[in-house]
Amino acid sequence: MSNFKFRDHYINYEIYGKGYPLVILNGIMMSTNSWHQFLEELTKHNQVILVDFVDQGQSDDFKGESYSYEFQTELLKELFDFLKIDQVNIASISYGGQIALDFASKYPSMVNKLVLFNTTAHVSEWMKETYDLWLAGIRTKNGLVYYKASIPTIYSQTFFKDKLAWMKERESILLPLFNDEKFLSRQERLILSTYDLDIIDKLDKVSAKTLIVASMEDSLTPIKMQEDIHKMIKNSEYILIPNAGHASMYEKPKLFTSLILGFINV
Repeated sequence: MSNFKFRDHYINYEIYGKGYPLVILNGIMMSTNSWHQFLEELTKHNQVILVDFVDQGQSDDFKGESYSYEFQTELLKELFDFLKIDQVNIASISYGGQIALDFASKYPSMVNKLVLFNTTAHVSEWMKETYDLWLAGIRTKNGLVYYKASIPTIYSQTFFKDKLAWMKERESILLPLFNDEKFLSRQERLILSTYDLDIIDKLDKVSAKTLIVASMEDSLTPIKMQEDIHKMIKNSEYILIPNAGHASMYEKPKLFTSLILGFINV
């Protein structure tokens, strides 16, 4: 574990392996720990850089009342400058995908290839209703309430039915974290940072070769959102994963890593 200082915040990052740098960006409830199960495959031919955004994992809590997603974008830029990296490949999911899109539109020359799983460039009214449900769960300060408000929305019904025992085990693992008031405060700020996201007008500035991956049963960021991104990024490809929801990395882990590696290493 290493860190660097960004605007009075210590930010955690981790580097594994050798080769062309591949940066992995977290979803909103994730941390660098979420990717450790994928490292063996991802580091075979790539240097993998993991980073906790502010309010995630081992990075600092945000010092202030609120911030926008653009704070995380500039955090990423400063990390690359700190590491003296001129260009990277980026693989991302959900919240991380939003930051990746904003970064690739602002600093197009710094992104060689871009992989976006379950990502949107615009938070729709439907998503805001879902976020409002999550925020209501957070504000009860009851971990079980937040879990029930959020987790069912990110998995597919197919996975829920077929992996019910896994989901119950997952609940027992996550509940202590979801009952932690510091974690809940972080989650609230992270959600609010993306609440008004709208970078659709910036997508024509993305020059990186881009792979957009949607999931057939993703109710949080439905297929059309990824289709729209595909239409707006000229140098992009689009793939639809069947029988999967928003948490595609957990539902289809082998396919998840295969898509990343097959795209960036060609």
